[in-house]
Amino acid sequence: MGNDVEDRYRDFVVLRLEAEKVLTAGSERELIGDGITKFQLNASQARGILAVAASKTCQVIERDVARSALNVLRELAGKRGAIDRKRFDQGVKVLKGLADGQISEAYARSWLKRIIEDSDLTVRGSGLFRRKRWFRKIRAMG
Repeated sequence: MGNDVEDRYRDFVVLRLEAEKVLTAGSERELIGDGITKFQLNASQARGILAVAASKTCQVIERDVARSALNVLRELAGKRGAIDRKRFDQGVKVLKGLADGQISEAYARSWLKRIIEDSDLTVRGSGLFRRKRWFRKIRAMG
């Protein structure tokens, strides 16, 4: 196993990355799996090559951005761990910034909704009756 295999895998990854703005967790797992099965690399080699290729092509890796966005959301949520509409909108701006502006507003909103739903954070209603309709209306990522 030499540099030839790693170079071929790197080229394979770069070609696959051209089609996507954001490398989703599923695509990342698939690419690492291809590195292991098709190119006989171990997991750490495949993950390392993928990370370097994504960095060189300015590719946004969903897992890394989501982790950073969740940390920001936890700060915005405060002691109660609740996100209201204003803080959600701030989180959307931060998420777009973390993704280098490569995602649309709608994609950022749905991605942030999924991050909140998968975390320990709660949503706080807005308005006189503290309704959460603003959050439910956001389309989920598909």
